[in-house]
Amino acid sequence: MASLVEVNVPVSEAFLQWPLQSVYKLSVYSWQWLETLGKGSRVEGILFNHAIHIIGPCLTVFKRYKISNVEVQLIDEKYRTDGLTTQWVISTKTVMEELPDETDMMRTRFSYTMFKDLAQFMEQKNQFVDILAVVIFVSPVTPFTSKFGTGRVQKFVVIKKEKLPLQLSLFNEFIDNEGRKIAENMNNFLVIVCRRLKVKSFNGIALSTRKNSAILIDPPIQEAMQLKNWCRFDVILYDKNGRVTATLFGDLAEKLVTYFALDAMQYFHKNIELPLMHVHEALWTKEFAIQIQPAASHYGDLQQRYTILHYDESTLAETST
Repeated sequence: MASLVEVNVPVSEAFLQWPLQSVYKLSVYSWQWLETLGKGSRVEGILFNHAIHIIGPCLTVFKRYKISNVEVQLIDEKYRTDGLTTQWVISTKTVMEELPDETDMMRTRFSYTMFKDLAQFMEQKNQFVDILAVVIFVSPVTPFTSKFGTGRVQKFVVIKKEKLPLQLSLFNEFIDNEGRKIAENMNNFLVIVCRRLKVKSFNGIALSTRKNSAILIDPPIQEAMQLKNWCRFDVILYDKNGRVTATLFGDLAEKLVTYFALDAMQYFHKNIELPLMHVHEALWTKEFAIQIQPAASHYGDLQQRYTILHYDESTLAETST
């Protein structure tokens, strides 16, 4: 039985559900509607037709709202996603008031799939994954034609503390929205939360968006802040055959350049060049045995790039920095 209620909720996620013209969905995270849902429970909000154009533009991801006059109903089992069973139907009669932020961090919690566990979801029709990662490279937009028609794809490379770079493909509308924002801010160490991704087999394991996927860019959650402060440096590797550019992450980077991630980020945020002359002088006289893995090139960068997976200082090594 449907009922009208008044609740206070922070919006934690917003995503478009196909087709855009008829339905607009968002996930909301309730902290104050305790009597029915319990503290921290998640429900689904949905807007139809005219409400999309009236209410939709008023919603901003990560903002908190006081929502009055919504219809509460159970979701039909065949339309349920993420285990959500309760739905709020938001109409043009619904009143939404933005509330002041009480904290810089959202209390929302997501469950992420570790990169090493993705193989079990490969090519599984009804199995999807959520990930948290840093975007390290972006490639140009490429048109394609399939049996379903024409489209566009843009490939990104993402990585997390497991140091396993993966390809993430964004299609069509995701390119124009999230993809463009990511590509324009590649130097800002963007952290993304991707929800409901498809795991595919493409040169190993790869990820791709679906129509109901969601991508959150630099979400104000603790896990994202910790990953954003994760250290990253580019280095040039030389041996007797030539040179290549490679990237180090996390503990490997801190150990090599003798800077902690938080210290390095302080220089970055103050727009001050990190003093690395003493690092250059120290490394130039050393030799290393290094394990590297090819990575996709940055947009517009024709040079092949690599990710450093492991290194050891060795006087017998043929590779040096």
